[in-house]
Amino acid sequence: MQGMVQSLNVSVATALILYEAQRQLENAGRYDTPVLSQEKVEEIKAAWVYRDTVARRSKGQIPLEFKEEIIEPSEYDQKNNML
Repeated sequence: MQGMVQSLNVSVATALILYEAQRQLENAGRYDTPVLSQEKVEEIKAAWVYRDTVARRSKGQIPLEFKEEIIEPSEYDQKNNML
């Protein structure tokens, strides 16, 4: 039981530290204006969804009847200059 309690203490301490850091940054106005353009946010999101879909499909987590077109990685990387 002792290991579980120590693990919980580490989790709670981490949550408190992250909350305090976020609170201080928000009070300092660091979240008022976005750092990335909306176009860049959408590009990052599309890349993440693509990679996640490929990974989940290769692990069999997406049913075979899911028929969304997936671009081959080489085509995607060339399109987005990721080579």
